[in-house]
Amino acid sequence: MDGCISFCELQKKQVINVCGGRNLGYIGDMTIDLCSFRILSIDIPVQSRVFSFKKCEYIRIYSSQIEQIGEDAILVRAPSHEKCGKTRKF
Repeated sequence: MDGCISFCELQKKQVINVCGGRNLGYIGDMTIDLCSFRILSIDIPVQSRVFSFKKCEYIRIYSSQIEQIGEDAILVRAPSHEKCGKTRKF
């Protein structure tokens, strides 16, 4: 099927912000509209340290910000990416 890709394949691609060329990481989660079966956003985990605990926050990239999905990378245009409020502590 042309134009189709699995979630596992998407997770293996680096997400690159074309605004500055920064590597944001890899997809950790996504939000899908169950009526249209379209991706609304992708969430990229970003780990940080608070005292001696690791904390994982997520950067949310909306589907309108996705420029291109290539063979090795997903190019996004996110001048100011937002943290989506999801956190996970280790």
